[in-house]
Amino acid sequence: MAHTVFSTSLPGTAESVAVARRFATGTLHVAPQGVPAAIVDDVEVIVSDLATNAIRYTQSGDAGGTYDLYLAVHERSLSGSIRTQAPRPPLGEVFPAPDGLLLAQALADECSSLMPYEHGVFFTLGWSLEGERRG
Repeated sequence: MAHTVFSTSLPGTAESVAVARRFATGTLHVAPQGVPAAIVDDVEVIVSDLATNAIRYTQSGDAGGTYDLYLAVHERSLSGSIRTQAPRPPLGEVFPAPDGLLLAQALADECSSLMPYEHGVFFTLGWSLEGERRG
């Protein structure tokens, strides 16, 4: 089954979150598989939150840091990931929980860490032939 892959590398700055959102929505709108608008909307929120977390909680947000965004679109599903640099060391006893991961988990069919192989998070979403959400 054919799929289309889109990827970009972004600087770990607050301004790059909007760029990541525009990249995700723009590429999904032109994907030959025809991604439903509701899925594009969900991906926009997921990418925004995961990119924000990459900047806040990993070394991707340090000076000169970067993170990578990948989207693979299949006939009726897509997978994506934000690959980051290593997490920042915890400050004191409390390590801040990545709040956006909770939202991403709620919107995606699947959402989980890339560990132990890479730093970052992946997600999947699927839809029916009629464009309705699966999962």
